[in-house]
Formats: sequence, structure tokens, C-alpha cells
Amino acid sequence: MKRILLLVFLIFLFCITTVPVSATPPSISRNYFGCYVQNAPADAVYFDLLIEITPQDKKYLSFNDQINTIPADSEIALYNQDGYMSLSFHYQDLQNANMEISSPWFYLNDSGLSMDKVSPTIKAVILDKDGNILQISEAVSTTPGKSEFAYTLTYDASQNSATIKFEEYSKNPYLLLYLSIPIRAVLAVGIGTLFAIPFKMRPIWIVSVVNLVMQIVYILIFYFAYFFFCIHLSIIMLFICDEILVFILEFTAYFLIYHSIPKWKIAVHPLITNMVSLFMVLLIFTIKVLIQSFI
Repeated sequence: MKRILLLVFLIFLFCITTVPVSATPPSISRNYFGCYVQNAPADAVYFDLLIEITPQDKKYLSFNDQINTIPADSEIALYNQDGYMSLSFHYQDLQNANMEISSPWFYLNDSGLSMDKVSPTIKAVILDKDGNILQISEAVSTTPGKSEFAYTLTYDASQNSATIKFEEYSKNPYLLLYLSIPIRAVLAVGIGTLFAIPFKMRPIWIVSVVNLVMQIVYILIFYFAYFFFCIHLSIIMLFICDEILVFILEFTAYFLIYHSIPKWKIAVHPLITNMVSLFMVLLIFTIKVLIQSFI
């Protein structure tokens, strides 16, 4: 048993280290726009984009009060030159953003909306800690090819040059995510029921019911965290956090139901169940990443 657990744990670690951990949506999504800053100056703290927008536009927002890291009277918030203004502060359909220069990204509130539909050209902006503009790039076109959309921007601060990467649009960007959740739920219920036999957890149907309830809780937590509250951790990290929470709830349920079973069995059973089911989900994403790396 110890060797099996060790093997599962080692494969689990392999999957975690193979799948990239970043603050991006689960797949290539049109309403996500990531940015990469190279050779940033030492006093650079934040990053933003300038888009073509004026106070007369329907999508114009006088001020985005969700941004509390940069003051409203900062240079970037007040910037309005040549028809360009801040995406973060003045675009109505911006749902979420990370302006930290280490990993900036922008998330629009419509799954059918992409950066090329927001503005035909954009400019990269590097900011200091107070929102003062340190550097602005030349305008770069966001116009994509057929069946493509603007997905990421790479900005080399030393050359003051910005380039945009375009991706082919997928009709089902969340398909892998939608499939992995029910697969994981079925595996968890089946594995939990199966492992109840050697652990002598009787009656077994109680284990099945507890597992089924936990899977419903698991799916609800994931849905509200990712799609409702927009907690855009790496999809893998969100899976792991959800697993930990479900493990605690499952352990508590078994602890209250099975008084005569040793506590170590009550702890090990949901640990094995959740680790194996999570391993299968991670394996799916790992295979996807490995396939993409060879294409």
C-alpha cells in the first residue's frame, strides 16, 4: 500500500510540474489577452494598454473604481492623447485585470469579445508605482487573419517594440474543462466506493452517497469560483484548491458517520480517492500540453 501511495504521489507531482501554472483561463479564450514584458526598467511596477477610445464612445467608462492600486489622479488614469486612453481605467467591458508588470493580463466580460474588437490598434504602457508613465510604445495593429483573434502581446522595453500573437479561434475553448469535471466526479464516486471495501466502511452505499454529495459541492465551488467570482488562478491550481476543500469536508462527514473506524482510515480513504481522481484530471491536461508542445 505504501509503495502504491508513493507511486501515485510521484506521478501527481510530475503532472503538476508538467502543466504550466499561470494566471490564465483554462484554454485559448478570445476574451483573454495576456502580455509579456521584456527588459523592463528597474522602476517599472505596472503595465497597461492604451486603446482607441474617447469619452463619446458607448464603451467609455469615466473611471474604473475596481482598480485600487493606482490613484484616480495618476498620469495613466488621466491620459487622453491622440484618441488613446487607458484600457484598465476607461473601458466598460473590462471584467478583470492584472496590471503587475511581472505577468499582466486583461479579461473582457464577454466570451465573444477579443482585443481586436476592442480597438484596431493598441499601445503598450509601462508605469511606475504611482501610475506615472515611464514609456509608451508605437501603436500596433490588432487586426487578425481569418478565423483568428489577438491573443497576446510581447513588449520589449529596451527596443520599445510591441508585437501581437494571433491564435486560431476554437468554437469550444472550454470543452476540455467541461469534460474533465464530470469525468473526475464519476471517478471519485467509483474509486471512493471501491476503496470502501478494503477499509471496511459499512454500509458501502453511505460512502457512495457522501462521495456523490461531495462531487456536487466540488462542481458548485469550482463553478462559482471560476465563472462567477472570476478567481482566475491557473486552472490546475483551482482544481487542487477545490480538492483540498472537498477532502476536508469528506473527512469531516466520515468522521461524524463512522465512529468505530480508526481515524487514520477515515483520513486515508478520502485522501486516496481525491488524489487518484485529481491525478486523472491532471493527466488529461498533461497529455494535452504534451501534444501541443509537439505540434
